[in-house]
Amino acid sequence: MYIFNAIIFFLVSVCSVQAKEYPAEYLIDLEKKFNTLRSEIYITSNTEPDSYRKQNAALYHIKKGAWGKSIKRVQPDKTSAAGCQDYNNILYGISMQGLKNKKSALNFYRRVYRDSVHYATAQLNIASIYQREGRAEKAILTIRKVLSDSSVLMDVELTNKLLFTLANIYIRENRYLESMKILRRIETRSIYSSRAMIALAFSALEIKDYSTALNTLNYLLNNNQHDLAGDESYITIAFLYESKGDYIRAAEYYKRAVAYYKKRINKIDIATNRKKALKYLNLRNKHNFIVNEIQIDLIEELPAAFFDTYFMLEKLVQRISESTDVKNEFHDRAITLYHDYRKVIKQLLHKQLKVRKKILTSYLKQSNYGFILSNDQLVSEMEIKNHAVSE
Repeated sequence: MYIFNAIIFFLVSVCSVQAKEYPAEYLIDLEKKFNTLRSEIYITSNTEPDSYRKQNAALYHIKKGAWGKSIKRVQPDKTSAAGCQDYNNILYGISMQGLKNKKSALNFYRRVYRDSVHYATAQLNIASIYQREGRAEKAILTIRKVLSDSSVLMDVELTNKLLFTLANIYIRENRYLESMKILRRIETRSIYSSRAMIALAFSALEIKDYSTALNTLNYLLNNNQHDLAGDESYITIAFLYESKGDYIRAAEYYKRAVAYYKKRINKIDIATNRKKALKYLNLRNKHNFIVNEIQIDLIEELPAAFFDTYFMLEKLVQRISESTDVKNEFHDRAITLYHDYRKVIKQLLHKQLKVRKKILTSYLKQSNYGFILSNDQLVSEMEIKNHAVSE
């Protein structure tokens, strides 16, 4: 079976250590500078509770896997507002989970009650602990209970995340029919949509439901979002025909995949050429970017708060430029800070483009191999037919 990357999904951020290019303290300092600048200009008042500002700092350490530092940044206390306290408990739980203290992590997650907006996230993290302990059924029941409870407060995208996570657990347990039912519930406009579709195709292939797999893959091919799932659909549809024994179409689609991956790798090489400035566009949400038709999601690298600040800063720079009442000093500080944020984003985009190139190079090799195998099968079938005719 081929190696599929788009459907791999880490349940919580404690699994991966990211953004090594920049120390957490540097990123936290950028955020402090922005908050100071914004309050001085008085564009908008900063009404966020102090605990939320501390939580942002904790998130940077969590993304880097610096669990001890994240714990120091977040200390749950009874004086915080209810929402802050619940979020504190989740962040502290993630830190304890990173330190392999599962019992303590569970205790913090369980302090978040059903009437909290953070309840679904806490339950998702509890499910992740069960999953890693090999207690898949308990993880499944935990997520299903949240999804079936209409009183739980969560937005549409968090619901999609819960569904996608549940489907991945089913896939890991080889329960493909159940995973397919769940994946079909994920909205097509969701950020998880493409990954859900490639996972649906994968599940269908495993039970030889070629019709569902083919329809799903054709949709991805015809609506390529330039993301990893779209890239993966090229080799997957070729593998589908190979699995069916249709080696003519398999060879045709493997050949198409080879050409496609070569083109994509070349686009990455052009984008990462250090002699030229990296150009990017924001897509769909604040942490999704397009670089030379390559979609990159940086949410695993940095907290959402970083991208929120980046886009607020972008608007702030524009507003300062349009105002005649603001001192030039503020404009200069805003521009400098804006460039600092862009520098971080560009560095991480370079990193992720290299990761994507490695994956695409693997797909290219697999497609070349699949093309050779399919042609060999065609030659063998032809020899068998010729031998039968000669007799």
